[in-house]
Amino acid sequence: MIGLISAPRARPYWRLLGLFALSFLGSMVLFRGLFVYRLAQAQVVQLATNLSQTISLSELALESYPPQAVSRLSGFRILVGFPQALSPPAGSGAISSWATSSVDGSLNRQVQDLRRLLCLRLDHCPQLVAVNDPARGAWIRLVSPLDQVWMFTPMPLPALVSTDPLVLSLSLMSGAAIAVALFLWFEIQRPMAKLEKAMAKVGTDASSAAFAHPLLPQQGLAAVQRLVVHFSAMLERLAANERERQTFLAGIAHDLRSPITRLRLRIALFETQGQVTSLQAEGLGKLHGDLDALERMTQQFLLVVGSGSRESRIEVPLDALLFEQTAAYEPASLELDVEPLMALVQPVAMGRAVTNLLDNAMTYGRPPFRLELKPLDGDRFRITVIDSGDGIAPEAIGRALEPFHRLDPARGGDGHCGLGLTIVQRIAISHGGYLEFGRRSTPGGEGFGVSLIGQLNAEDPQLD
Repeated sequence: MIGLISAPRARPYWRLLGLFALSFLGSMVLFRGLFVYRLAQAQVVQLATNLSQTISLSELALESYPPQAVSRLSGFRILVGFPQALSPPAGSGAISSWATSSVDGSLNRQVQDLRRLLCLRLDHCPQLVAVNDPARGAWIRLVSPLDQVWMFTPMPLPALVSTDPLVLSLSLMSGAAIAVALFLWFEIQRPMAKLEKAMAKVGTDASSAAFAHPLLPQQGLAAVQRLVVHFSAMLERLAANERERQTFLAGIAHDLRSPITRLRLRIALFETQGQVTSLQAEGLGKLHGDLDALERMTQQFLLVVGSGSRESRIEVPLDALLFEQTAAYEPASLELDVEPLMALVQPVAMGRAVTNLLDNAMTYGRPPFRLELKPLDGDRFRITVIDSGDGIAPEAIGRALEPFHRLDPARGGDGHCGLGLTIVQRIAISHGGYLEFGRRSTPGGEGFGVSLIGQLNAEDPQLD
């Protein structure tokens, strides 16, 4: 059974900030991947601008200072004499650029772009070699009175967090949009969907168990949590009212059985004490009829209370179950059209529903009577009881399903208090189905039929 949940927790706007931070970083990584070539190009342009001045000053300084001093002044690594392992391939020319075998294609393209930009900014085109050792970068040959002087410039991959204005702007906008969407989903849409699912299942098995519900999670904004609190309180009240109603009905039915039994015993004792006149016999017969009516009504009260019970479901042959329920009826008065069919049902409840349908048809309808069992598409079955009477008008079907309601006095009988179809409807709902009313064609003509449609493998209703 449910319980009231605690008061709503603090407003979860801190989640919005966290979602925005994660979305912003994710968007930046995404756009960095999309614009990686543009970022690499921007990096090369910036590097070419800085290197053009450094190369010019270093070449000028090499005329007066040793390479070690120039290296300290410029902050770049300078090497006299290029290593043999990085010698250019044959026929490469004096102003070419090349890459070692361990260099990836992206670095080679960056070095070629860097050489092109340096050629535009310098009065000569330097020779460049792309390498991955000692770091990812390029060796640049400087113009020097010495034999060969090379300067190394690192060219690292673009940073994970870009400072490019376009990437930052797009990441900011997309991060904000994604964060708001996720916030609405987690704090409003998801808890409201759970609440909607729980509300849709309230009353699905027409018993007090329909109002039982596990504790709804305390999620979402404060307004959503307050709505969950009120919903839980409503279920608590409905469950209490349903328990009270069933206890009241069960108590009345149970208490009536004792005086009915005592009256039958006293009548039997009176009949055995001596001669009974015809007038007394007529009165005793009416008393027996009244007691039978009271007993039938008592039984119907108990059936209403127990129609939503937690009877275990077992797989049974429905055709055999129907044959068993109709064994007490005269074969000549009831025609059977039953197909073999296995179903997971509550056998006692299903037998009770079939019996009520047959009793209603034989009480209010006209012969011949017919009982059908047919499989339906979608893993369903249909049990139909057909009689040759006028049936129920379409506008009166809703009232006929109401408890303790009889359409008119002509449709009433001794011991009938308007609970037969109510019991059948509850059993149909508990088996994942419903009742259907309408005219039916039979081999002998046409009649009015009441159909119980259910699922072949209906499980106990649960409110997950």
